[in-house]
Amino acid sequence: MISPFWDDLYLPAGGAIYTTVTGTAPNRVWVVEWRNVPHYGASTNGVTFEVQLVESANHIWFLYQDTTFGYSKFDNGTSATSGVENAAGAAGNQYSYNTPVLAASKVLHFWPQ
Repeated sequence: MISPFWDDLYLPAGGAIYTTVTGTAPNRVWVVEWRNVPHYGASTNGVTFEVQLVESANHIWFLYQDTTFGYSKFDNGTSATSGVENAAGAAGNQYSYNTPVLAASKVLHFWPQ
């Protein structure tokens, strides 16, 4: 599981998700960006962040650009979870859980051990 901002984000109210691949095999990077996506029932302001999956090194990057909905109950990850976990649920790394630490310009880096 890859959870950069696990919360009740609500695309029908606005925003978009974009994907792209950069580089060439075996050194590609797959990028998924959530752009200006609002929280369910919160406001019209949305958050913008992205995940980068690095093919050759199996590294995962979370990059946060704007994490403010304009409602303190949800801003900066106050009601979100952020982290990674393997398919078996036996290993993972939780960065945050319901804590407002996902501020703009925050970058998280996960890699295999």
